[in-house]
Amino acid sequence: HSPPRGLGQFFGKEENGKVSEAERIEAEAQEAERMFDDGSKAAGGGGGNKAGLKQRKGKGAKGGTPAKKPEVSPAAAAAARRAAKKSATPGIQSEIEALLTDPSTKMFRQVAAACTLWMCFTQSYSFMNHSSHMAVQLSNPSIMMKARMRTGETIMIDDFREAYWWLRDNTPEDSRVMSWWDYGYQINGIANRTTIADGNTWNHEHIALLGKCLVSPTDKAHGIVRHLADYVLVWSTKYGGMNGDDIAKSPHMARIGGSVYKDIDARAFYQDRQGNPSEMMGKSLVYNLVNFRLDPKIPTDHFRVDPSQPEADNELFEEAYTTKHSMVRIYKVLKVSQESKDYCAEGRGYKSWYEGKGVPPDVYPPAIQGIVAGKEDFAQLEDFNRKKTKK
Repeated sequence: HSPPRGLGQFFGKEENGKVSEAERIEAEAQEAERMFDDGSKAAGGGGGNKAGLKQRKGKGAKGGTPAKKPEVSPAAAAAARRAAKKSATPGIQSEIEALLTDPSTKMFRQVAAACTLWMCFTQSYSFMNHSSHMAVQLSNPSIMMKARMRTGETIMIDDFREAYWWLRDNTPEDSRVMSWWDYGYQINGIANRTTIADGNTWNHEHIALLGKCLVSPTDKAHGIVRHLADYVLVWSTKYGGMNGDDIAKSPHMARIGGSVYKDIDARAFYQDRQGNPSEMMGKSLVYNLVNFRLDPKIPTDHFRVDPSQPEADNELFEEAYTTKHSMVRIYKVLKVSQESKDYCAEGRGYKSWYEGKGVPPDVYPPAIQGIVAGKEDFAQLEDFNRKKTKK
């Protein structure tokens, strides 16, 4: 049997090769269309499509004999349907198929696949290492951490626990410890000592008074501290190779203090790019407590250097303890007012707050009530202690 005319032309073109699938489908579709047209013409006696349609509907030709349907193979009919579908939705599908079967893109696809697999592998390995490293860090206690010396030796940084345990074991149980509010809960929970402020910073004005103490000149600050605390604790982590100590936080102390006590000019409290303090910072209590004895430029006028000698009038603070890596320092406040301590022991501040009266100046010792009375309350959005008034 000779092949249909639609396929014959391709067999003529490729004598030694095979007809492709696309060419075969196209040939079958053309053959199906030819057979359909020939049958229509024969049934209608050459009367065209209109007559052919009438014959196919069963009306017959002039002789009354019904027209015979042209015989089309199922394969040819299926090919015709596929061809019609392709012609109705041309374009992108065939283009993608051609691109995927094109030998010239095979190398590109292989290289792209290899690169994708390599990137997935490297990223997964990097993420695994990062996760393992973070897991080790997060597994350590928050006040203890591992560090590596320049020699490669691994050491444990334990200064924070060391300082809190020193307070617990070497200070009277009724001791009051002043520090920036960040460490209040740790001092209270680990050292079991009363703190001046902690993470519950709902009383902005009280935190501002603490800031005023720390950023004021050493002698002026002592005039307030001696009525509130027995010890002062500061973080000096820069000497242990860590950032974020109290010197780094001190500009925030000045801003908070200056938001309530207008005699504090926070703009004058800063360090330049070389780390040199401004005049105001250089004289501040926090700067001197952090750097005393470790920085030879810090004056010793207000510090008791030799405890074996009688206490001089100008000696206001005494170094009580410095941790192993000089990251935490504790100072004893000299000339503490026992009268003010007894006044504070009555718990006026807590009672006033519990009764919903806020924290009026008379909850502080009488010696500093004049200073507290000069504050300007900070009008913050979350001020729950002040009744709303209509203007």
